[in-house]
Amino acid sequence: MRLIQHKNHSRPEELIAMHPDRAPSRRACLGALSLTMLLAGIAGCASSRGTSNDDASVANRPRRDEWNEREEREKWQEEKRRDDEYKSRRESSQREKEQQMQAFKEQMKKDAKEQRRIEADPRERAARDLKNEFQRKYGPLR
Repeated sequence: MRLIQHKNHSRPEELIAMHPDRAPSRRACLGALSLTMLLAGIAGCASSRGTSNDDASVANRPRRDEWNEREEREKWQEEKRRDDEYKSRRESSQREKEQQMQAFKEQMKKDAKEQRRIEADPRERAARDLKNEFQRKYGPLR
C-alpha cells in the first residue's frame, strides 16, 4: 500500500479515513499493532528495570555510597596502575642509558689503550702517519 500524503493530514488514521480504497489490509494492521505492543512491552520492561521495590532486588542492589566507594577504588587502582607503568618505563629507560654510557666508557678506554700502544712503538706511529697522509691525498680507505 502506498500512503498518500496530504498537506493537512499526516497521521495514518486520518489517511485511512480519507482514502478507504487505499487502506492497508487487516493483516498489515494486526502486524503493526502487534509490533507496537511488543515495543511498548519492551520499553515498559526497560523502564521498570532497576526501579523494582521487591525485597530481593533492593537487597542485591548496592547502596549508592557503596557504588561511589567502588568507583573511587577502581579509579585509584587505575591511576596506580598507570603510575606503576610510567615508573617502570622510566626505570628501564634509565637502565638503558646507563648501559649505553658504560659501553661508551669501555670503548673510550680501549681506544686510549690502543693509542698509547701506537705512541709507544715507533713502527706503529710511522704506519699511522703514513695511513693518515695517504687518506689526505686519496680520500678515506674503503
